[in-house]
Formats: sequence, structure tokens, C-alpha cells
Amino acid sequence: MRHYFIINPAAGRQSSEKTIIELLNTHKIDASVYLTKNPGDATKYIKSVCKKEPDTLKRFWACGGDGTLNEVVNGIMGFKNTELACYPCGSGNDYVKYFGDIDSFFDMEKQLNGKPMLVDVLEVGGRYAINEINFGFDSVAAYVMQKIKRKPFIGGKNAYMTGVMYALINAMDNPCKVFSGDELLNPTGRILLCTAMCGQYIGGGFRCAPNSSLDDGLIDVTIIKPLLRRKLLSLMKKYKDGSYLKAPELQKYIIYRQLDKIRFEAHKGFSITMDGENVQMPEGEIRLIHKAVKFIVPNGQEEV
Repeated sequence: MRHYFIINPAAGRQSSEKTIIELLNTHKIDASVYLTKNPGDATKYIKSVCKKEPDTLKRFWACGGDGTLNEVVNGIMGFKNTELACYPCGSGNDYVKYFGDIDSFFDMEKQLNGKPMLVDVLEVGGRYAINEINFGFDSVAAYVMQKIKRKPFIGGKNAYMTGVMYALINAMDNPCKVFSGDELLNPTGRILLCTAMCGQYIGGGFRCAPNSSLDDGLIDVTIIKPLLRRKLLSLMKKYKDGSYLKAPELQKYIIYRQLDKIRFEAHKGFSITMDGENVQMPEGEIRLIHKAVKFIVPNGQEEV
């Protein structure tokens, strides 16, 4: 097997390049190390490697946050003999939170002895997401998060909450229709937000899809209808710990389904977020690809 460490030097508060290279030397891992240069660079590099070495088993390590993980996934999709590992040194790392305590993902010995788990992937417009696709309030919050994540005080672990505060002013009522087949799920054609999840977490630790599984062949879809700011603020804690789906006072605002695809129609300039990365897309069909990627689960790590 050949190992490829894809390091995003812009992920997190500081580059993890030195730490990772020290780990490779300590564990005597024969690996290629690639530092990404700009958005989309990792995907292009991985595709070129897969085309040159189609018959070699390759494990690509996403060393960064969810955005880096997204780029690696988009690079390996469609290629055989590939595995995906994650060294979660970004600011969010939402995907691996599915497994509870993520310390084992920093343990190189456990990672090297880990086993592949076939996990689901989302697709829309020819692009892929392994954790989530969302739009509306969360997408606006994620856009701001990306802009300020490396700034002191408001960035880092506080970046998503900074984005949330911005969205509270600018994204409380968003025109967008969401369909399941011919059924319009939100008859008013307006949303506060919509999340389509394979994982469970979003925004650095908000457990918006507590019923979701990485390999069940279903998208956990939640639509929250527009509501008053004071109502949203009072229920933010329940959104963070995942209990909002069962909160009696919120049920009239929630539409929740488990589906294999949904379709959305919005307007020119509308953006969606794929694993924390914003993409302009006024309409599209989000579909699930069942057990599409071999994701390495560290030895001894169990699902929550």
C-alpha cells in the first residue's frame, strides 16, 4: 500500500505540516506528502495520482478540516484501489465527531492498523460531500465561518458562532423549495434552513442529525421553517445537542425525513454548503451513493 498525506497548511489555527512529518519519521511510513496550494488543488492532485497508479492500493490522508476531507473525497470518487483516512487538524472536524472521542484519529499506530468502513456519499451537480450539504441559515453561517476562521477571538472554535450571529441578521427567511419526488416538502416555499446529512454534526459541533448513520443508505433531511429570532436563540442549545428534533415546542417548525434523494429550487446567486465549503447553485438534486468510499476507522474506535 502507498500512503499519500494531503496537508492543508491553511486548516486550523496553524499548519500541521511539521507535526505530521515528525509522525511519519517516527513510524517510518513510506509516504508522499503534498501541501495544497489553493482550493481544488488537492482534488486535482489525487486524480492525477489515481490515473497514473490505477492498480496500486492507495490510502489518501486528509490532513485538515472538513473542507480538506471534501477535496480528498472528490479526488478519489470513481477510482478503485483507494482508501480515505483523516487526520483531523482543522477548525471543525465534524465528520469524525460521529465516532465520539476523536483522539484515536491523532494516534498514528491506531490509524495504520485501522479497518476500512464503507460509508455513504452525497452528490449534487457532479460534486460530492461525505458529511453534509446544507443551505439557508447554516450555509450563510458557514460562508462567514470560512472568511474569519483564522482570525483571533472570532475565529477558530468561535468561527461558526460568529457566522451564526451574522446569519441571525441576514438569513432568517430564505426563499427555497425542497422536493421529495413530486412532493413539495415545504409548501410555503420558504425555509430558515435545510440540512441533508450523512454524518451527524455541522458547524464545529452542532449535532443536527442525531439519527443519521454513515452507511445506512439514507439522507437525514431536516427543514426548519422560518421562525422568530428569539425562538431560534432559545432553541440553539437543543440544536447543538441534537435534542431539538424531539422538543415539543419546536415540532411545528420542523420537517424531518429520511430519503435517498431530494431536489431544491431557489434563485440566481443562491449558494449551498458542501462539507463546509460554499458553492453557488440555484437548483439541484441531492442524491445518496451508498457505501461509496472506504473510510479508515482507527483500531479500537467504535461508533457512538
